Amino acid sequence: VTYPNPTSNTLNINWMSASIDVSTLRLVNINGITVYQHNVSGLGQMEQKLDMTSFAKGTYFLQIGTGNSNTMSQTIMKN
Repeated sequence: VTYPNPTSNTLNINWMSASIDVSTLRLVNINGITVYQHNVSGLGQMEQKLDMTSFAKGTYFLQIGTGNSNTMSQTIMKN
C-alpha cells in the first residue's frame, strides 16, 4: 500500500514481510532506470517513507521484493 498517490513530497510505503529476509525497495522511472534502491530487514508489517521532492514529475514504478517471493510492483505518480 502506498499513499498519497499521486504525491509531491513524502510517499508512505507499507507492505507485509512473511520472512526475516531483506526486502528491496526499488523506484524505477518510465525509462526503466532505477532512481532509488533501499534494503530493509524485518518481519511482519513493514513501513518506509520515501522523500520524493528530488525526483522529476512523472510516472514511476515501485517494486518491492522480499526473499524468494515475486516482486510486487505499483505505479506511482509524482506531481
